[in-house]
Amino acid sequence: MSQGFNGHSIPQNAHQVPATIYLTPFDQNAIQMAPSRLALGAHGSNNEGSTSSKNLYGRLVGKRKTLAHRKITCTCLIKFIPSKFSAQPSPLDDGSLLDDVRNDTKERMISSLFKNFPYPTTDETDEAANKALDDNIVEELEEWKLRHKGQSTLAQLKGTVKKFHKDSQGSACRLVVGMYSLFLPVLFRNTEEIIPLYKWVALELLSNNDYLDVFILWLMDDGQVYSIHIPFANHSVTSIAEYILVDQGYQHYISLDGPDWEVGLQNTFILSGAICEWMIQTCAGSSWFENSNVHCEESEVSCKRMKDQVSSLVGSEKVEFRAHLLAIRDVLSLLLVA
Repeated sequence: MSQGFNGHSIPQNAHQVPATIYLTPFDQNAIQMAPSRLALGAHGSNNEGSTSSKNLYGRLVGKRKTLAHRKITCTCLIKFIPSKFSAQPSPLDDGSLLDDVRNDTKERMISSLFKNFPYPTTDETDEAANKALDDNIVEELEEWKLRHKGQSTLAQLKGTVKKFHKDSQGSACRLVVGMYSLFLPVLFRNTEEIIPLYKWVALELLSNNDYLDVFILWLMDDGQVYSIHIPFANHSVTSIAEYILVDQGYQHYISLDGPDWEVGLQNTFILSGAICEWMIQTCAGSSWFENSNVHCEESEVSCKRMKDQVSSLVGSEKVEFRAHLLAIRDVLSLLLVA
C-alpha cells in the first residue's frame, strides 16, 4: 500500500531509485501512505456474518412439508380436539428463522451504505431499511413485519446507520491531532497563546483541500522536478479508512473481487475525509476537540462535499486516486486470505 500512485505516470527518464522527495508541511510522512496496522492484519469486530444470503424460502418449504406430515398422521385425533387447539404452527413461531431474517437484513443494510452513500438522509435511511427487510422476507412473514417485533427490527435497521458512523469515528480524534500537529504545544509563553494557535492552525488547514491529499516531488536526472498529486491519500484520511475497514471489520461488507469494489472503497474514503474535516472544524470552532458524535448535520454536509470532490476528479488526479484504491484493495485481499 505504500506505493499508492500510478507508476506509469512517471516519465521514462526518471530514476526509479533513489528518489528525492519533498513533502508538504502537513504530511511529513506522506511517502509512507500505508499505515502499519494494515500490515499487521488486525481483525475486525463487526464481521457478524458472511455476505451470502440465507435460503429462507427453502426453509419455509421444508417446514410446510413437516407440518403436512403431522396433519396426515394425526387426522384421527384432530376431530376430538376443540377447534381452538387445532391451529397449525406457523413460520412466525420459528425463532431461528426470524434470527436469520434479522441478521440478513442487517447485512443488507450495512452493505447498502458502501454501495450507495455512507451518509443517507432520514428518508433514504427509512427507504433502505424497508427495502432490506422486504427483500429478505416471504409472504408468510408479512404479518410478522407488521407486528411489534417486526417493527422493532425495522427500527434497529434504521439505527444501523448511526452505529456505523459511531464505529467509524473511533479513534479519529487522536489520528487528526497527531497528523496535523494539533496537540498541546511544548513551548509557549503563556496559556493565552494556546487557543488562538489551535484556531489558526485549524483554519489554515481548512483554507483548501490540500490537507486531505499527498503531494510527492520526484527529482529527475536532468534536474527537473516531477510532481504527483494523490487525492485523499493523507495519513489521517487513510488511517481512518483503515480503522473502519480493518479494525472495525467493515471490509467484509465490500466484495473486493466484485464489480462494486471501487464504489465501496471510494465511499469509505469519502466518509474518512468527512470525519477528518469535521474534527478540524470542531477544533476551529471551539479550539479543542469536543467529545461529540460524528452522526450530525455538519458531518452530513462534509460527507456530501467529499462526494462532490471525488466526482470532480479528472486527469492524473483521478488516475492516482484509483491507483490508491487498488493498492488498498490488494492489501485487504491479502488480509482476508491470511
